[in-house]
Amino acid sequence: MRITDLQATAVSVPFKEREIFSFGYREGLSNVIIEIKTDEGISGIGECMGNPSAGAILEAIQLFRPHLIGQDVFSIENITADFYKKARWAYFRNLGNSALAGVEMALWDIIGKKTVQPIYRLLGGKVRDQISFFTWIQRKNIDHMVEEAKNAVGKGARILYLKVGFDSNEDLEMVSAIRSAVGEDVRIRLDPNEAWDEGLAMVLIEKFKAYNVELVEQPTSRLQVDSLVRLRERTGVPIAADQAAWLPEDCMNILSHGACDVLITDAHRVGGLLALKKVAAACQMAGVPFCRHSQPELGISLAAGIHVIATIPNLTEGNQTYAQLLSDDIVKEVMKPDVDKMDLIEKPGLGVTLDRDKLNHYAELYQKQGEFTIIG
Repeated sequence: MRITDLQATAVSVPFKEREIFSFGYREGLSNVIIEIKTDEGISGIGECMGNPSAGAILEAIQLFRPHLIGQDVFSIENITADFYKKARWAYFRNLGNSALAGVEMALWDIIGKKTVQPIYRLLGGKVRDQISFFTWIQRKNIDHMVEEAKNAVGKGARILYLKVGFDSNEDLEMVSAIRSAVGEDVRIRLDPNEAWDEGLAMVLIEKFKAYNVELVEQPTSRLQVDSLVRLRERTGVPIAADQAAWLPEDCMNILSHGACDVLITDAHRVGGLLALKKVAAACQMAGVPFCRHSQPELGISLAAGIHVIATIPNLTEGNQTYAQLLSDDIVKEVMKPDVDKMDLIEKPGLGVTLDRDKLNHYAELYQKQGEFTIIG
């Protein structure tokens, strides 16, 4: 089965509320939707993160297009090699992997439809029937955050995710207030998004111990892997590597240095679903739990992520999704956790269907207003 056509469409979809983190804030996402057609009439869809921009991803896709047309859909390893070598993305992999992941996702969708199997069955089979997600309490007035946390816990949420890395006193006050409101049985994770230097991280993590935090995600710069090692050793609080775990080789560097208690990454960073499966396997061999990261994504990417992590034995509870932030989606299915869990998708391929009207609407919004970007 050969590839005959590749189409890439940029879309902009607003959030329900601002996503606020230490880099700044954003009010929506701008991603690229991939559609691949074959000589057997089977087509597949994928999604690329607009990172660093949807425009850059569109250009990357067009550069790759000549190397993709005519390829065997089932030759994912060869297609990946061509992307890096023939299309020259081996030297620009942070951007390139975002483009490759959406293309590879569409190929898996086609393979699943051809074999009449959900993708998870093609990646080794499921080891769980549901995926656990954390509940993300967006940064705002502390009283509002406390009420949101209480409401979420009242509905059954058991893992709360909080952004820190702002004013340190306010961060401590916020975590203290939420811990007091939800009790000790609820797990709390903190994410400064690289906001602290090592010295400040050491001081603040020691203070956050009083509130029984489950882990601190990427407290220092992604370039300072050694600082994660020292923070693990000296604070005793579990440290998660996130931004430091971008390329597969970055992940191996973290594992070889013993720099994290949990490794967090996603298919768009490492270059596809198969690459993500390989990274998770490396974590398993190193005895390190794996957690699925999410960049701003729509239902296509979330569906793909669910298929992969359903097959990962060392997966943590409390994975990430942007579903609760989305005002809308471009697939017909409802892709959102029921409180903090989602069932596996049993339909062939990705198991989600493109809503053509919504695709056109949000493509038009992209053309009219441009990209949603981080403002800080």
